Amino acid sequence: MSGAANRPAYTPEGRIRLYELVPALSERLGAPVHAEAEDIGSMRFTTGPQRLPGPA
Repeated sequence: MSGAANRPAYTPEGRIRLYELVPALSERLGAPVHAEAEDIGSMRFTTGPQRLPGPA
């Protein structure tokens, strides 16, 4: 299983709350979920192989 979703995260507290969801999402989906800040106002959640920074 692989996929991605973006969620707004406008404050540091909002980002922390979203990071705290990762273990529950991983358990529910039965696959590792990764979260990373995409820009100043959003977080990106991915499943499957973790994306590595750098050129595509």
